[in-house]
Amino acid sequence: LYYNTAACDAVRPHIFDFIDFISDLHVLTEIKKITNSDSIGGDIKSSVAQIVGVEMSRSGVRDSRTLVILSLFFKN
Repeated sequence: LYYNTAACDAVRPHIFDFIDFISDLHVLTEIKKITNSDSIGGDIKSSVAQIVGVEMSRSGVRDSRTLVILSLFFKN
């Protein structure tokens, strides 16, 4: 089932902020301490990957440069 909630549209302007956030190891270390969760970095990265997947599946993607940058980030 596919539900169009426009959640991806709401997140799209902030995607690079998310990437900056998860690329800062000091922030992730602090979050791991606070939440007692070792998988928080992977959880955040997989959530951003889902957003990238939705963007890539859209037929009318206007800015392909954004997808290229995001796909290079998640290649690791």
